[in-house]
Amino acid sequence: MYIAIRNNLTITDNILSTKALGFAFLLKEDKFKGSNGWIDSFKKWHNLKLYSVHGELASAPLEDLDVMRDKLRQTLKDYDPENIFNCDETGLFWKIKPSCTISNGPVSRTK
Repeated sequence: MYIAIRNNLTITDNILSTKALGFAFLLKEDKFKGSNGWIDSFKKWHNLKLYSVHGELASAPLEDLDVMRDKLRQTLKDYDPENIFNCDETGLFWKIKPSCTISNGPVSRTK
């Protein structure tokens, strides 16, 4: 669990329950259900809460900005300006990460 948190992986109640059910199956625990009550108790025991993911704090490596701009200029030099579009905010929403994750503290997101 803490490895997932350290690596900024998104963890939801559903993911936690599914993983717990997998472990119960491996341990041949037939009566375990991974209920909401169990999830709540697990989060309390391990001091975990559901946090909203904020911003894009770790998105832009500012030290590489000039190099990235030069690379972009080289990529775009063969295109007419009317054929260059900014699609930053039109992302593929079917791949969007949940806006909340289970963690032991506030979480920032990257692009």
